[in-house]
Amino acid sequence: MGGAFRVIRDTGVNGTINPSSPQTINKGSTTQFTVTPDAGYIAAVAGSCGGSLVGTTCTTSAITADCTVVASFTRIPVPTTVPVFGLPILIVLILLVPGVVRYARHQPYSDSSSR
Repeated sequence: MGGAFRVIRDTGVNGTINPSSPQTINKGSTTQFTVTPDAGYIAAVAGSCGGSLVGTTCTTSAITADCTVVASFTRIPVPTTVPVFGLPILIVLILLVPGVVRYARHQPYSDSSSR
């Protein structure tokens, strides 16, 4: 068994991972990559090297075999909002419904079928 292994990086679109060339790392050592998403995207890192992503720095686990660091980039979701034009209708309904209910409660009940 050799004392050094290759760490290869792989990335999709919408961001970068550097260094871009394969790294030769001694057995038991770690290495770092800078993972930079494009504007509007977030980064995630996976692959066979293990490790973690903190900010834009990916640090591998201790290298014990040739492995790959894979970076992927996902669009940040845009929050949805309620259209403003619906708000006046909601206010009118809230104001009118209690008055209609109050008016209906004070009307005498008449049963026209009993006549």
